[in-house]
Amino acid sequence: MKINRFIKILCFGVLLMFAAALIFIIIAAFCAPDLTKTSSIGKIAFSKDNTVIAYAPAPDTRYRFKTDSNDVDPLYLKMLLAAEDERFNYHLGVDPIAVIRSFSLNVLHQEIVSGASTLAMQVIRLNEPGKRTYLNKLKEAFKAVHLTLFHGRKAVLDDYLTIAPFGGGIEGVTAASLFWFNHLPDKLTPAEAALLVAIPRSPEKIRPDRFYQRAKHYRDKVLKKAYLDGIIKKDILIAATSEPLPRNFSYPYEPAFHLGHKLFKEHKDQNLFITSIDSDIQRTLNKFIDSFKEQSLPDEEIAALVIDNADHSVCAYAGSKDYRHTELDLTQAIRSPGSALKPFAYALAFAENKLHPKTILNDEAEAFGAYTPQNFTRNFKGTIPADYALYNSLNLPALTVFSALGPEKFLYEINKNQHNIFLPDGARAGLPIILGGCGISLYNLTALYTTLFNDGIFFSPKTLVNEKTAFTYEFIEKKAARATFDILKNTAAPQNILKNHQISYKTGTSYDFIDALSIGSSGRYTAGVWVGKPDGSSNYPKTGYTAAAPILYALLGSLPQQQLAKEELPLTGTLSPLPPQYLESLSQSTASNRLTTKKSSIKQQIKITFPQNNSKVKATDEGYVNVIIEGGIAPYTLYVDGIEQENAFSFKVTESGYYDLCAIDNDGDESLITIQVFT
Repeated sequence: MKINRFIKILCFGVLLMFAAALIFIIIAAFCAPDLTKTSSIGKIAFSKDNTVIAYAPAPDTRYRFKTDSNDVDPLYLKMLLAAEDERFNYHLGVDPIAVIRSFSLNVLHQEIVSGASTLAMQVIRLNEPGKRTYLNKLKEAFKAVHLTLFHGRKAVLDDYLTIAPFGGGIEGVTAASLFWFNHLPDKLTPAEAALLVAIPRSPEKIRPDRFYQRAKHYRDKVLKKAYLDGIIKKDILIAATSEPLPRNFSYPYEPAFHLGHKLFKEHKDQNLFITSIDSDIQRTLNKFIDSFKEQSLPDEEIAALVIDNADHSVCAYAGSKDYRHTELDLTQAIRSPGSALKPFAYALAFAENKLHPKTILNDEAEAFGAYTPQNFTRNFKGTIPADYALYNSLNLPALTVFSALGPEKFLYEINKNQHNIFLPDGARAGLPIILGGCGISLYNLTALYTTLFNDGIFFSPKTLVNEKTAFTYEFIEKKAARATFDILKNTAAPQNILKNHQISYKTGTSYDFIDALSIGSSGRYTAGVWVGKPDGSSNYPKTGYTAAAPILYALLGSLPQQQLAKEELPLTGTLSPLPPQYLESLSQSTASNRLTTKKSSIKQQIKITFPQNNSKVKATDEGYVNVIIEGGIAPYTLYVDGIEQENAFSFKVTESGYYDLCAIDNDGDESLITIQVFT
């Protein structure tokens, strides 16, 4: 009888417990937790080989990144569960055994000496902080059960790994590992794993940078627990407890800061980015950037990028010499290209059968209307073939070619599928474009140069792994692109640098030495380098050849020298050794006479009325000469010795001498004078 009664009582007790658990679960079903903090995370970008390249804090300014249990060292997970939630895989968010043990100890000691919080309950408390009372504990319990039942144990673990507090505005295991150890949490030493388990118990009181001995005590306590539970062996315990703790945390280096933050702005709803950056190539680029930083002027900047021609992806990117110095991304800045657009004028002229690499051009004092421009060196070469004119970047032949092609045609082709070139407000397509009288970003200019390597096919550069190319099209006819690419292999190497015949490149220097550029390809990669001052002031006497080309040459030479196979093209048309008879020569007189616009009997002719032709003038104390232009159709453009001026009504001189002035109006009419200036 007594046995039967005991069995009945036992069955009733079990039934009662089951009913209580069922009621608890039913109530929990209606207690959905607020997981706002878990979902409010920062942004982080990785290279394609899993190196952090950039990051940004969560909206509440805390460094908290989404962390998945699959991305964390398994040893850490074992230590975490052993120390914080031993029966994590068996309970439903509340551990009854831990509750009974904690309640008994607290009653026995008449104070709270032990808690019963599971990882699920900690996730709830971190999302919904409040006073630690028994009522709040009960609420946490209901919501912890809801979280476990409706989200799953893995989600509970991932949530904890994402929002666990580590002090100093650092939350989550990914951020903690980066800031304390400067690496991701996928590979942790036993001592590192134990410290990351210990700190969240009291984040501000167990920080090793402030309370070293206390942090060591709690870390070692986790290690001893791991040893007792058979997670680590005794020799590992001895070695790990002897390992020093980090004395401070530091902000992780962001090797491709500007690309990462560009992506963050473009994809506001995305938090994780796997980019196309190659960490080895990025590291190589950054070494050149750091070297430039050591030698440059305080207000001088550099921007550079490298594109992989094999998959058309951006594999290295630097927007400035120090992102802590300026967050301005100068690869995206619209700047003058100088003469860096010349190869595309030649290539399009080749494609239009208006030019051949061996067409004879005149490099001599020749008038384009009333405009008599000069080369950068102020010297003339006489009659020379087109390929020679291009790889020596001669201005007069380039203007002849550009005139034959037509500025409108050039602008249409280069802006056909993407707005690459920008003109000043109100300006029309004209000859100044080919000498830098326009704006384009280094990013877009470098992308355009990849078409020369890719036999005329333009591929929009990719910045994310598995990203599809936004658009692809034939920009230049195949043979014309190949011929242009090969011609640029003859460009002279920078001074005191051994010639590398695999490098096909071009330089550009804008008006008043403001922008210095160098863009080119070698083997698998195309790179672009810009040097200048962000405020647009002169960087005299630095040019694309002296400032940017040495960096480009060294950069391309230091990259893996993998040659990509190219299609064999027949040596006909543009690739033929000799031009057809009708392309044996080209002069300004046989090119499009776009600069010799017929004069209207109604329109007043443009004229420089001050200074007078052949007059002598005194420059101002600041070195400026004022100019008065009348007639014609505004806006006007002023050239001094063949160089375009920023202001059509004044120009600056540094020494006394003779100067040729040419004013061009919006219709292409000109007025030319020569004056003698005294400083």
